Amino acid sequence: INEYGVLNSLISFSFIFSPFIAPFRPALSKSLAEYIERNEMGQAEFVIKRARRDLIYFSVLILAFFLLSSGYIADYLNIDNVYYVFLLGILVAGSIIVAVPQAFLQGAQLFNYLAGISALSAFIKLGFGLGLVYLGFAVSGGLWGFIIYPLFVFIVGTVLINKYFIRE
Repeated sequence: INEYGVLNSLISFSFIFSPFIAPFRPALSKSLAEYIERNEMGQAEFVIKRARRDLIYFSVLILAFFLLSSGYIADYLNIDNVYYVFLLGILVAGSIIVAVPQAFLQGAQLFNYLAGISALSAFIKLGFGLGLVYLGFAVSGGLWGFIIYPLFVFIVGTVLINKYFIRE
């Protein structure tokens, strides 16, 4: 039971980073919606590529921060296993890059895809996390359930973005 208090602490700690990326998504959605409405697909594609690149760089910086300060974070959260903090870094970094596909789907007004990806990713996160916990991976299994969510959204979202611009 004590291990799942650690999982709760780690997930709660990851929410500290949400406000830093939250304003980016609506701003990107608005810009993309304007470009798509004016049929400026080259400009929209450029913005997506630049945003994806910049957020991947930012995610790498965040991951480096977690790697370099994992001992301090583990001490602060009173966690014995530094590996959990590394997984937390992967979760936070992955959550940042999800903003681009989600903003694109919203800006392109592909709400059915956005809703479908959100619903399916929630089931995947739950199923994957519970499966790994059931197999005995405890806290790391629960964290991997959360990590699989941004990976799934990024991959499916990128496929949809590429498909959208090939169609145009």
